[in-house]
Amino acid sequence: MKDNKYRILVLSDLKEKSITALNYAARLGNEINAEVEMLYVKAATELAQTENPLLAMRIFSEHCCKIDKEINQLV
Repeated sequence: MKDNKYRILVLSDLKEKSITALNYAARLGNEINAEVEMLYVKAATELAQTENPLLAMRIFSEHCCKIDKEINQLV
């Protein structure tokens, strides 16, 4: 018998509606034995309003650490 492994992809901006969708996907994943993966993307222009590349990289790094902590708390 073929072993079907399902995957659920949740695209998120970490706002209230996205968190609700992630919770729903997690429950559905448990019911059908599926992997749940989440993708968070933010436009670089929304974060760094500077032309200094070193400062922009620092801002991106700090934002990544902050978002990583938020996602870990959700999990």
